[in-house]
Amino acid sequence: MKTAERSEDPRFQRTLEALIESVTRLIEAEGLSGLSITRVVAEAGVSRPTFYQHAPDVMALARRAALQRLDAAMSDKPALDDPAGASFPLMCQQIEEHLCPLLQHLATHRRFYREVLDHASSPDLYSAIVELLASRMQLEPFERLGAASGVSFETLARVLSGGLMWHVVRWLKDAPEPLDPDAMAAEVAVTAATFVQGQQVPAPV
Repeated sequence: MKTAERSEDPRFQRTLEALIESVTRLIEAEGLSGLSITRVVAEAGVSRPTFYQHAPDVMALARRAALQRLDAAMSDKPALDDPAGASFPLMCQQIEEHLCPLLQHLATHRRFYREVLDHASSPDLYSAIVELLASRMQLEPFERLGAASGVSFETLARVLSGGLMWHVVRWLKDAPEPLDPDAMAAEVAVTAATFVQGQQVPAPV
C-alpha cells in the first residue's frame, strides 16, 4: 500500500493515535530518556512492526506527538488579528487572548514538552514549530510591514515566530514553578505587537 493511501486507512490512523497517546502518557508519567519501543507498543496494544509503519524510533514519535498536541492547542483564529488601524493596546489584547490557551496548555503539560525538548529536539522539530506558528498568523500586518523594505510577509512572519518560539521555550525550560501563562501571554503580546507596529511599550503611569 502506498504511503498516501495508507495514511488515509482508518486502521492506520487508529494505530497512530494509539501510539501517540501511549508515548504521551509515558513521557508525562516517566519521562522520555530510556523509553523503549517495547514499552510504547505494550502500552498502545500494537505490534512492533506496526510501530515502524509510523515512526523509526521513540524520539521521532515523541516529536510527532508534540507537534500534534501543539497544533490542537493553538487557536484556529490567527495569532495576529490586526484590523486596519487597530491601536497598539487593541493589538496586544487580541494577541494575548489568542496566546493564553496555548501557554496554559504548555504550563499544564510542562514535563512532556521539556522532555521532548531535552531529549528529542532537532532542527526539523524547531522548523516545524516555526511553520506552525507562522501559519496561525494573519499575514496582512506583515505585508504592510514589509511593503517599504521588500521583505516578504512570509519571511517576517517566520522571523517573529522563530523569536517568539525561542522565548517561550526558555520560559518553559527555565522559569521557576509555578509557571504564569497569563503574564507570559501579556509579555509576548507586547513583543509581537511592537514588532508588527514598530511602536514602543507605553511607559507606566
